[in-house]
Amino acid sequence: MTFLLQKHHAIHRTQVRDSLRSFASGVALTGRLAAACLLLAGFLGVGSATAQAPPTILRLGGGAVGLTLEDPNNAGEYLQWHHYQIGSAAAVDNPASHDDTAHNPATVFIGALALATVDDQTNHKLTITPLATGSFKVALSPDANMPLTKGDDMTNVGQPHEFVIVSANAPMLTGKTGDDSYNQQAKDDNMDIMLTPRDDTTADPIPVIGLFTDPDDVTLTYEAKADPVKRTKDGKEVDTAIVSATISADNKLMISLLKEAEPDEKTYVWLIATDAAGEYARKRYTVSTGSPTNPYVKDGIDDVTLREDAASGHMIALSGDAFADDDLELDASNTTHDTDTGMNTGDGKRALEISVAIGDKNATHIPGATDGDFTWVSTSLNAKVTGNGGEAPTLTIDPRAAGSVEFTVTATDKGAVCRVHDGSDNPQPYVTAKKDGTPQTDLMAMGDDAAVQCHADTDGNNMVDSGESTTLLYPDSKSISTKFTVTIVSKTTPSVTTEAITLGDLDSEKGPMGAMTI
Repeated sequence: MTFLLQKHHAIHRTQVRDSLRSFASGVALTGRLAAACLLLAGFLGVGSATAQAPPTILRLGGGAVGLTLEDPNNAGEYLQWHHYQIGSAAAVDNPASHDDTAHNPATVFIGALALATVDDQTNHKLTITPLATGSFKVALSPDANMPLTKGDDMTNVGQPHEFVIVSANAPMLTGKTGDDSYNQQAKDDNMDIMLTPRDDTTADPIPVIGLFTDPDDVTLTYEAKADPVKRTKDGKEVDTAIVSATISADNKLMISLLKEAEPDEKTYVWLIATDAAGEYARKRYTVSTGSPTNPYVKDGIDDVTLREDAASGHMIALSGDAFADDDLELDASNTTHDTDTGMNTGDGKRALEISVAIGDKNATHIPGATDGDFTWVSTSLNAKVTGNGGEAPTLTIDPRAAGSVEFTVTATDKGAVCRVHDGSDNPQPYVTAKKDGTPQTDLMAMGDDAAVQCHADTDGNNMVDSGESTTLLYPDSKSISTKFTVTIVSKTTPSVTTEAITLGDLDSEKGPMGAMTI
């Protein structure tokens, strides 16, 4: 018996003879893999992470699979076997008297398809051993003795879960032994990927070829499918897609967050390999979302158009609402004393540093009297910058001639980690104070575990400003840029008049007196 897998738009076909190809173990996910494993992943689901737990695939000859019955929505609580159902046949009530512990564990044949061992009162475990190809559903419930009504569709009691038993000729995961431990290995197979809305939305491409093998088939069809998450909208639970999963033309799995993704969510991406008989194997990727920490462009800076005969001194603010950084503000009230350096840590508050660059490589740079102040002299304009590298620099434009200049404004979160040298010829990281005043021994610490400012040494010398130390400062700094253009139009360019037009200004032959064009 075979099972046809519904085809989706993401299907990409490729012909491979897996047995002729070697597979480089350890597909690299370059730092995006977490080490966590999910309890009941792929069986009961994890809270609201998925719309419904996907089927568990069991391979003939692959041995039994054991499933822990802890309720994924209630830690420390356990579920019980309520009934099973094969196809459209009537549901079969709980297989043993769960009121009588002498009958538990119970061994039950699920038709001719599988042997189930139900131990849902002592060890809270369900074990399934496949016997023949086919599929069936099992419903679990907090109360195994809830009434089972005739025609039960398995939705009014517990959460149904489907088991699909494929033959020994079906595709299988590479790297798993083909003996009677395969099914348990396949159930536990999982790769964790952490992505972050706005900051890090796309995983590194994952090569597909070599992840599956097939005993008797040359052609495998690959499909990528992402599960939605459940959200409540207008009092109703709705499925929301937060991840896209596709297979590229060069046979790589591409996983990206959608704009609907929010921090602290979790869902599954499935890579499915199907053979010509319709039997399949799947590899699971658990995608979790983190909280964004990078600065971002909020409103940007509008383009500016001035006439060459316009008055000098048109000022452009380079901060304001142009940028934002949700992770920037630290506890401003936590001022502590660092006993190691004899210095206060300050108020702990950081701000974005704004800098501007000109896009005219021929512009002349004239330094100002104060650090952060200078002027660019360009063919079409003079651009005076005040407070560059601070929180709120300004750009003042004096038109000169027709033309345009593009400017790039960069906002930098300078970082929470401090690394300064020790003043020697061989600079070493200098231990600074953490937010709570204790020494920062982990020089790559983040957030509350990191220093919030660089400190001077014990003699009061500000080692932060020394040129030697700048390469060691703030390894966790983050920046974002936006561009805008200042255009100078000629003094003969028509402009909009704001003067009122009266009937006396009209001439039947000449039309309105004065310019009205733009």
